[in-house]
Amino acid sequence: MAGRLQPMRNFIKFLRAFYFIPDIYWAKKIPFRTNPREFSLDRVSKELVVKRLGVHLEKGKQDFLIEALDWLLGLQSRFGITLRIEPTGDVILEIGGVKFLVEDIWDIGTIKEIFADHVYNFVIGEPLVVLDIGMNIGVASLFFAANPNVQTVYGYEPFQQTYRH
Repeated sequence: MAGRLQPMRNFIKFLRAFYFIPDIYWAKKIPFRTNPREFSLDRVSKELVVKRLGVHLEKGKQDFLIEALDWLLGLQSRFGITLRIEPTGDVILEIGGVKFLVEDIWDIGTIKEIFADHVYNFVIGEPLVVLDIGMNIGVASLFFAANPNVQTVYGYEPFQQTYRH
């Protein structure tokens, strides 16, 4: 019986989101666990305003930020990140004075892993050089470069597609 009710629950949650954000496109994007009052709709541009992050999202361009909303809010409360959307539509995330061009949810996940989850939590007590082979988009290289004990970072990414990213 409970399985039969799920489509109805989803529809009710959609209606609730639509009540606060009267745009079908955006109402469908709001995660069910998220309070729709966290958002508003710019009636002129039709952009979704994410109030706590202070950004306006353009349809089809920054939707991934909604998917990563929990991560972003966690990073904001713990590290005071700022999020900025450039006139070109590029998303810039700044954490600890380091700026990143963020193109998808995976970029945000990588930043979260390194800065919040401390997957590279090494104790660095003396000057050293870091060699980052397989640097991906360079998040770990920038993380280490921000450490005053790191003299130099050499980063290498062997895959062209990732390197261009």
